Amino acid sequence: MDFPGTTVVEPVAGKNEVEIEHEPDPSTTFSVASKSYIPPPAGLVAIIGGIIGAQILSTLVYVAVAAVAGLSLTAPGGPGFATGNAVGRLSAGMPYEVVRSFGDLSLAVQLLLQAPLWLTLAAPIPILAWRYGPGITRLIGLRFQASDIWWGLPIGIVLKWPGVPGIAWLVGKALGRPEADASTRQVIEQSIEPLGVVALLVFVGICAPIFEEVFFRGLTLRMMERRVGSTNAIVLTALVFAFFHFDPTNFAGFFVFGVAAGVLAMRHGRIGPAVWAHIGFGLTTVAIAVWNLR
Repeated sequence: MDFPGTTVVEPVAGKNEVEIEHEPDPSTTFSVASKSYIPPPAGLVAIIGGIIGAQILSTLVYVAVAAVAGLSLTAPGGPGFATGNAVGRLSAGMPYEVVRSFGDLSLAVQLLLQAPLWLTLAAPIPILAWRYGPGITRLIGLRFQASDIWWGLPIGIVLKWPGVPGIAWLVGKALGRPEADASTRQVIEQSIEPLGVVALLVFVGICAPIFEEVFFRGLTLRMMERRVGSTNAIVLTALVFAFFHFDPTNFAGFFVFGVAAGVLAMRHGRIGPAVWAHIGFGLTTVAIAVWNLR
């Protein structure tokens, strides 16, 4: 009688024993899962397609919203720009024209516009699971345990504070750049409003960690591990993760977090600890924003 997960090997001449080989559970280790199911070309297409597709769809959504709402895609937002624009045009004898941009939208709306980006990142995963049959749980190690909270959450909090600010400060000093630009400051100022705080908690503290970890530490890390090995996969995935955020000032900080999340996912054989680390990272970001502007 055969049992699931076992392979019966016929007796060899001169031996009376019947050997039973147990097939490893792909959900318990990154190495087994990454070598068992997805052909490298399909995995590479999914990674590149997810990143490029997410950027394209996100851009199209922004263009569509700008066209419908009459927003400028190039003008900076906020009261400072509005005042400067009015004074400049009136002083030149030109009629005053209100120019609205995405910076004039509420923070909740701005964050909601990120939804297509995250959804497109995750889109290749159910397609691959359907095409190659391991199921989403096994494909990306989508498993959680109670201990994931104690492993991941404190690491994410420490990496955000004092980790990222310290790294950003060192990079800023080395390159002679300020620690934060005006647009970052504007987003933080908007977040102090109650609806902005709730939006940050939902999108930065929950949605972004789940979708980004599913894609980067779930899909990308596993696909890269097959081609370049565990250590190189962790480093390369962290680089892709840092570049994805388009934030030169905090690039080093995102890279360090990406490495830590990769180590967590690889060590535990699932993305649960990495997700909780990202949640701690995101919630600490919100807490710092609100604290600085209380």
